[in-house]
Amino acid sequence: MAAAIHLILFADYFDLRGIALGMPIDNTYLWHGYRYREFSETSWWRTWAPLMESIGLDLLLPIAGISEASAVHIVQQAGLGNIVSSCLRAKHPGCGRCWKCFHKNGMLGHPYDIEAREIQAFLGKRPVRTATHALWWVGEQNHWDQVPDLHHLKERDFSWWVKHHPPAFDLLPDWIRPSIQSAIEDATEPIPEDSEFYTWNLFPDTE
Repeated sequence: MAAAIHLILFADYFDLRGIALGMPIDNTYLWHGYRYREFSETSWWRTWAPLMESIGLDLLLPIAGISEASAVHIVQQAGLGNIVSSCLRAKHPGCGRCWKCFHKNGMLGHPYDIEAREIQAFLGKRPVRTATHALWWVGEQNHWDQVPDLHHLKERDFSWWVKHHPPAFDLLPDWIRPSIQSAIEDATEPIPEDSEFYTWNLFPDTE
């Protein structure tokens, strides 16, 4: 919430109804990006949503039910893929050597060096940082040789990663839900009720 302090302070001046955060499913319904949880029951949501409401603002999480992958696909569909960059270290198209260039900018077709020190460091960490998204991308690019101890995860069904979690719409207030829900439903399919997502845990031996 620190990133929204200035908006909260100026909410009356700008007549804001809510504060939106770009938290994808990687951080909402997945704990540390690798294990499913019911986000609406977490202490974070139960603390911040009522607190924001108490000062007259709705806490908006428009992409809570979609992954970073789906968010990037939506950006591409909007024709913005050639101008955006997640890299914080270099101008567009990025440095090609950081973690963001690997798992975000790489999706946009920007080059990256899989052997770069930071990328190798994060691929070697267990649990893998932003695990589900990173390993989905590993699979998409056939980089399994970079994580030989995780070859067994090749058999997991990652197809839900580019779909949306319908219950996330319930987190949105009525005044803005229809437009967000319609846009996401137009761009992605719903995660099936029998999907592995609901029991997802890539690193069950990790406390």
